[in-house]
Amino acid sequence: MDANPDSHHPEIFESAQASQRRESPGILNRMSQFASSKVAATTLAVSAAVAGVFAHEPAADAAPHAQHQHEKASHAPHKFHYQKFPGGAKLEMIEGKELRKLQGAPGIGEKLNPLSAQDIPRIQQLCEFYDAWHTGIPLVKIAPKDLEKHVSAHFKVKDFVRIDPKDLYLAKPGFYQKEAEEYYRTVARIDPELIKILEQIQDQVQKDENAHHKKGTPKVHVKIHTNEGFRPYGENARTYWRDCHGNAKCTHEKSQHISGMALDIDRTYNSLQDAAYKVLEKRGVGGIGMHGANIVHVDSRRDKFAVWGYSGGGKIEGKKHGHKPNQTAKK
Repeated sequence: MDANPDSHHPEIFESAQASQRRESPGILNRMSQFASSKVAATTLAVSAAVAGVFAHEPAADAAPHAQHQHEKASHAPHKFHYQKFPGGAKLEMIEGKELRKLQGAPGIGEKLNPLSAQDIPRIQQLCEFYDAWHTGIPLVKIAPKDLEKHVSAHFKVKDFVRIDPKDLYLAKPGFYQKEAEEYYRTVARIDPELIKILEQIQDQVQKDENAHHKKGTPKVHVKIHTNEGFRPYGENARTYWRDCHGNAKCTHEKSQHISGMALDIDRTYNSLQDAAYKVLEKRGVGGIGMHGANIVHVDSRRDKFAVWGYSGGGKIEGKKHGHKPNQTAKK
């Protein structure tokens, strides 16, 4: 593999700041023009709505109550839909034209090659947030105020939308935010089943870490820390292109991350790997893999129970659990 694959196609990997400074034509410059046109269109729509409200404004001496009723009747309220979580969090769902602009037309993701230098910019432009697994899990907006909201007893919205800082340059400009020195998505998918799995792993680690607790000593208080959850389809393609460039044996896989069905968890507890295995084995479906020695990948796939180790990374010992690791499973 090329030691520096980025040098072949710098336009694919340039940072958000560099992308904003570019003046030469290219896909990222056209993306900026597209975003500007979207803002302009939105401004015109708002202006038209305001004009509609005041097109028949009552006389200045009209009773305030009558004017209030006039304005109330002139507004056509937009009905928002929300994804609700057991912990109380409620996130606005992206729908209609806005959703089509972000995830593209049905089937478009299958028509583009995620390992093609020509198609990668097109994916970013046409279907960055494509749901390649066709799960129907809603794409939701993540505002700064939403990050601290609880989706379950132990976890918050931010635990499912973190971005690994070292991969920030792969994220689409304008779709991430920085809070308290960490980076998070501004739109994401969060699978409710994945939340259940994480809570079960949390309980299992808590149990395992205190299995040999001695009386008179404080119990270990466990709090799992997540590394990365949802990863957009386009960003996933750019990640594989970076990792696979120049390696003929490397093939693109549809990651569970693109549908909000996967989490990379920091292995801050020695029992985490085994705890995750116990939980998923009991469920009978799901995936678990090792990134090196410090990250455990967990997903909520519905079709099978898959276990594997990543090339060059750590390995899950399946023998003691009576299961042979699946080295070809999709992460």
